[in-house]
Amino acid sequence: MIQWITMQDWAGVNSRGRGHNAKTLVSMEQRRDAYWRRFDEMKGRLPEALVKADSLLHDARLAEVQSNSEKQELRLLVKPCDGKAQWWVFTGVRNHRWINHRLQLPGPDGFGDMGYSEIRLTSGGFAMAILFSSGLELVVNARGFRRTHAGHGKAP
Repeated sequence: MIQWITMQDWAGVNSRGRGHNAKTLVSMEQRRDAYWRRFDEMKGRLPEALVKADSLLHDARLAEVQSNSEKQELRLLVKPCDGKAQWWVFTGVRNHRWINHRLQLPGPDGFGDMGYSEIRLTSGGFAMAILFSSGLELVVNARGFRRTHAGHGKAP
């Protein structure tokens, strides 16, 4: 679950009429900077493909979700705003869940834009949380990650 910059924070700085005061913005910047310091410390212990994928996340679109509990995989068809569609494949998935924050930002229909993510190390793997402009948050607990280009819409 997102801990450093919440959906309420994101909505406040991106929605008209919900702006934050200067003190709140400074606090958000400090928390963001603290998260990135922590991320820099742990990225050597994360799958390299996950670290690279995370950098493509902002304003990407989630087109499809496929879950296979037998294979312990979760596949996301992601369309980066400036790149080709790709499958993000989480392997060794222990669980995943959706959280509805009941806040929504302007954006495309469906899941909306992928806007912000946080990754943390867990026992035997990692957890990744992704916030969408629709107000949804996806949290995935997994052991591995890979990405492949989405050729003809078929999952890898």
